[in-house]
Amino acid sequence: TSLAIIVVTGEQQPLAFFADAPVRALAGIAHPQRFFDALRAHGLSVEQIDLADHGSATAAQRHPHDAEQVVLMTDKDVVKYDDLTARHWRVPAQVVMDADAATQLLTVAGGVPIDGGERCND
Repeated sequence: TSLAIIVVTGEQQPLAFFADAPVRALAGIAHPQRFFDALRAHGLSVEQIDLADHGSATAAQRHPHDAEQVVLMTDKDVVKYDDLTARHWRVPAQVVMDADAATQLLTVAGGVPIDGGERCND
């Protein structure tokens, strides 16, 4: 997680861009603390709104009274709402794994890449 994208315009900024800004973060995912911790790891001071997995935020939670406060959300949360504005940003998830974990995943998914991107499905 190192990039944020304005929901309505597609403008992109690195998360560090928000280091000195008032930030509210919403997460209705299985482990929301991971999202908040990732934002803090990029130097953000976050007012966090924890939602239940698949939960929805109220209008008041989505639209803070402070006009300067931006709202960061997961992609999973953004798709739930049709009233977002230029102060609502989505933060795409990034999966990071070592080579062994990637190989295990590919094996479970039906094949391990070999020379030239071919798959071996023994």
